[in-house]
Formats: sequence, C-alpha cells, structure tokens
Amino acid sequence: MKTEKTLATEVADTEKEHQLTQEIIQITAELKTSFPELYRDMDETPLPVGGLPESKVSIPDLENYLNTLKKQLQNHIKTHEQKDLNHSLRSAT
Repeated sequence: MKTEKTLATEVADTEKEHQLTQEIIQITAELKTSFPELYRDMDETPLPVGGLPESKVSIPDLENYLNTLKKQLQNHIKTHEQKDLNHSLRSAT
C-alpha cells in the first residue's frame, strides 16, 4: 500500500514531468516557427533515454534535453547576431 508521502512524491513528479514536457513543446514550437534552420537539425539532438528500450524517460532526462535545446537556441542566436554584425560592419566600410 502506498503511503501519503509516496503518493505526494508521485504527484509532484508527474507535475514536474508535465511542466518540463510543456517547456520542451514550447521551445520546439518556437524553433520550428522562428528558427527553421535550427529546427531541421533537431534530429541530431535525440532525447537520450536510460539505455534500455523499455526505459521510461526520467525527469533528469527531460531536464537535460530542455537545457540542451535552450543552449542550442542561445548559441544559434548569438552566432547569427555576430554574423549579422560582421556583415553590417563590412557593408558600412
């Protein structure tokens, strides 16, 4: 029989999974609409799962994947801003 603490932990984990999943969906949608060139490369960033085919996606798996997506987006924006700046500077001279 599950204790109240166990049930509370399961509910909290489910809520955390939902929150992370929603953030992943949101950033993926943003990538698809605003950065299609980066979205196309997402196949190269698979969500790593435990190692066994029957492994469940864990909260740390979701957190790591979300952080990877955020870093890729930040790097993409930073790289393209630098390219745009360099292009503007060359055009001005």
